[in-house]
Amino acid sequence: MENKSDDQLLECCGKGYIHKGTPIGREITIAGRKTYATGDETSSVAIYIIHDVFGIVINNIRVLADKYAKLTGAMVYVPDFFNGDHVDFKYQTNDKDYIENVVPVFMEKHPPRDFPQFVECAKEIKGKHKKMIVMGICWGAPGTFHLASPAGGELADAVAVAHPSKTERSDWEQLTKPSLMITCQFDGIFTEDKRKEALAVTEKNATDRGLFSKWAYYPGCYHGFALRGDEANPLTAAAMADATQEFTSFVRLFTGKE
Repeated sequence: MENKSDDQLLECCGKGYIHKGTPIGREITIAGRKTYATGDETSSVAIYIIHDVFGIVINNIRVLADKYAKLTGAMVYVPDFFNGDHVDFKYQTNDKDYIENVVPVFMEKHPPRDFPQFVECAKEIKGKHKKMIVMGICWGAPGTFHLASPAGGELADAVAVAHPSKTERSDWEQLTKPSLMITCQFDGIFTEDKRKEALAVTEKNATDRGLFSKWAYYPGCYHGFALRGDEANPLTAAAMADATQEFTSFVRLFTGKE
């Protein structure tokens, strides 16, 4: 699958909103990284979120992690893979100069296919719980798929991605664990052609290997909606809520959580 250029990726990611809500978790250290953690430490299930280009500072990712913890009873971890760095929130206004001058440097500094960092955190998290579900959002998709493949040690028990970016056909071909894909109509990164190609691979995985996958597709929504959609827009708000329910149902299905 051919990827869009880095400036196109971030231009698409720049359509978003800061969400309301007060995070209730805390910051801990996982594999040497600052990590937002929320939920029941004694749970047998962990949810490991690999964030998008806005890192763990943005309120949205923390509030969403709190929702996942509440709805599943799992312990949720969001390690910071940017070491405090993140795309500036002013970029939410789609500042052209910022896109053209800052974005390429940011993506070069933080490549989403630098897999060892994701494996290190996965090993520590998995060591604390019996089962681990990984959710990758945009930038976090390649690392998420890696953890459900032989090359990544098959550390995840199941994986999910939301409006994935920087993915390749091989990411789906190498999957050995159940997967959930949350996608949308207007996505300049995970285009309709890419989605159709990936869907065909998951269909082949199912027929040839009996590997479960599910696609949740949201008409009328834009790339980034599941994390940074407009809460004031009825369609987007409903889609965000439904995507959250899809993921939490997926977690319960593959962990035995009621």
